[in-house]
Amino acid sequence: MSELLRIEDFSFSYRHRNTTISILKKLDILIFPGEVVGLVGESGSGKSTLAKAILRIPDFKYEVSYKGSIYLNGNDLMQLNDTQLDRIRGNEISIIFQDPLSYLNPMFTIHRQIKEVLKHHEIANGIVADEMIRRCLLNVSFNYPDRIMRSYPFELSGGMRQRIMICMAMITRPKLLIADEVTSSLDALIEKEILDNINRLCSDYGTSVLLISHNLPTILKYANRIAIIYFGHIVEIVHVNNAQKGARHPYTKALFSCALAKVKDGVFPFIEGSIPKPHDVIVGCPFHLRNCPRAIDACRTTLPEMESYDEGSFRCHNPYPVEG
Repeated sequence: MSELLRIEDFSFSYRHRNTTISILKKLDILIFPGEVVGLVGESGSGKSTLAKAILRIPDFKYEVSYKGSIYLNGNDLMQLNDTQLDRIRGNEISIIFQDPLSYLNPMFTIHRQIKEVLKHHEIANGIVADEMIRRCLLNVSFNYPDRIMRSYPFELSGGMRQRIMICMAMITRPKLLIADEVTSSLDALIEKEILDNINRLCSDYGTSVLLISHNLPTILKYANRIAIIYFGHIVEIVHVNNAQKGARHPYTKALFSCALAKVKDGVFPFIEGSIPKPHDVIVGCPFHLRNCPRAIDACRTTLPEMESYDEGSFRCHNPYPVEG
């Protein structure tokens, strides 16, 4: 099967006070049509940076640099100018962020803001656009779409605003949806409702999803494959069906231990230490600094290459053996 999105040898950095800070380091990720790929890692690992870097969303404070390629259906997005890329943003690739209130204009009604998406991409206008908006609001579980269309963002709850963002993202029927921590500020019941909405709509439209989260149990429920990111590196990619037993990288194993293990004697399992800062210069595998239980001498001197096998890939000098 031909991939929809191919991220190939992709790096992102910025300059601050004459110093180059590397955030993403030679990433390789494939996303196939109709597939949900989860991107998991601790805060500061580079998850949200990748979401914005895919479409070069210009909200970075400093001079930025991109290297490598990101192909959408074989076309390298990194070779497009801003005008060409603007035709893809919100149309072929849509993004939902974690704080909808920051991306909704408090001065305009929901109807006007969703209609602007259709108008900008020359999809529909007038009565046709109104009907598309009404139908899309019904699809994200609003029983009274006309009332919602007349509302302003501040009149809606956090969960309702997030459903509006889903509507805005999906009304163009994109090929790829990037969902960046979309439920991080919502309670468990609303989280399930939001993710079920995304899952159903993407299934109906054949849309692929890059589902970004620090919540591993959520990713396990909704994704087909999981990409684990640490200090800007993809350290493992594994199929969900084989994720817990098939994980080879010590960091992946540690994440599963923390996310899925039960509390013992009142103590939560945890990963010792903290993720390095972006400006830190690390020699070797960055995870060896956190007392990695599989660390050997090579881990302290050489960054391992990505190694592929039938069920996925990993970046480790001394991986865990395959479980029987």
